[in-house]
Amino acid sequence: VAFQLHDTYGFPLDVTAEIVEGRGRTLDRAGFDEAMAEQRQRARAAGKKGSLAAGDEADAFAAILDEHGTTEFVGREVLDVDARIVAVVPGEGGTVSVFLDRTPFYAESGGQVGDTGAMSGEGFVGTVTDTTYAVPGVVRHVVSVSEGAPVAGMTVRAAIDVERRDAIRRNHTATHLYHWALREVLGTHVKQQG
Repeated sequence: VAFQLHDTYGFPLDVTAEIVEGRGRTLDRAGFDEAMAEQRQRARAAGKKGSLAAGDEADAFAAILDEHGTTEFVGREVLDVDARIVAVVPGEGGTVSVFLDRTPFYAESGGQVGDTGAMSGEGFVGTVTDTTYAVPGVVRHVVSVSEGAPVAGMTVRAAIDVERRDAIRRNHTATHLYHWALREVLGTHVKQQG
């Protein structure tokens, strides 16, 4: 369950551990690590088949997962953070995919779109135009560079567009409330998709 929460919803493992321990139980860390290793293997295999991304990009994403592990999501606690760039992959249309060790950016998941915002470091300024999972657990920041260039190892300031996130959150919550009302009126056969 801990791995599924982390892999599917980006729910932090440390928060899951606190909840589990608060209920007098123990988190199966070995089981989590085993499931994560299996997921890395699936990501590598899918990348080789081209189902995650085309060619070299898929291999790059799998290599980032292997070398740096998953991205720590800190966006529940903070809206901007200093983070270290672990990798940069050239993209299309003058964009680059920037991978950080930790991020406040929510990656598109569970029917909710990803955050946008700003990223800057020494001699580098960019706009984060999309945030997705390159492979499960690894957050990909699609960045339109306006000055300089992001470089692996560089420390950057990553800040989400707070007004946009709040609007998305309100919309997402309203969708769930609407779905609840439909189920109350029409019955439990009504299912929410997407």
